[in-house]
Amino acid sequence: MLQKMTRLILLILVCGVCGCRSITDSVTGYPASPSDSASERKDLLSFFSESKIEKYNELPADSVTKRRALRDSIVYARMRYIDLNYYQFRKALLTGRNANDIMEAWATLGLSAASTVLPAAGTKTILSAISTGVQGASGAIDKNLYYDKTIIAIVSQMDSQRKGIKAQIVEQLLKASESAYPLMSALVDLDAYYEAGSLPNAVNSIVGTSSASSEKSDQQLKAAALGL
Repeated sequence: MLQKMTRLILLILVCGVCGCRSITDSVTGYPASPSDSASERKDLLSFFSESKIEKYNELPADSVTKRRALRDSIVYARMRYIDLNYYQFRKALLTGRNANDIMEAWATLGLSAASTVLPAAGTKTILSAISTGVQGASGAIDKNLYYDKTIIAIVSQMDSQRKGIKAQIVEQLLKASESAYPLMSALVDLDAYYEAGSLPNAVNSIVGTSSASSEKSDQQLKAAALGL
């Protein structure tokens, strides 16, 4: 009986607290990536070399087709690199903590259940104590809930900003001539595209939007009070 009880406690702690990898992967909400992003990022690094920009600048101004083709290849490669890093960052924000919380919840439930079925009073006390410790590991439930909602709002803001800037870049590459949208202009836009996927930028944007909305509401209230 003691051996069975020991195995039960170890199984709950190992699978619940530390997390079984196969179970953790299944609760992230994301399917397995079809490509090796690390390998792809490594291949794309060549487009960040100074030699690429030098080659572009050395092309004669009348080599419109070659200059445009090189501009496009550099911009799209860098955009892809930024995307790969952002997708990894985004996934970590949305799933990095959730899986651990689910494992913790399962461990807590398992330990609490075990304390009710095992007969020895001392064993029940130990299991209940472990359960209490596991419950307190990640803080209060309401705190986690607020965290989740905040992260979702921030990620949504980042997604929205990135889509807007990406659309502008792609439109310029497709419609604007190379002289009207040279590589240097595209690189400036890529910097803005990268910044759009950062937490500080998203928070500042949310605060700015909220402030603008509040100011508009104040103006509407004043106008209503004056009967305008």
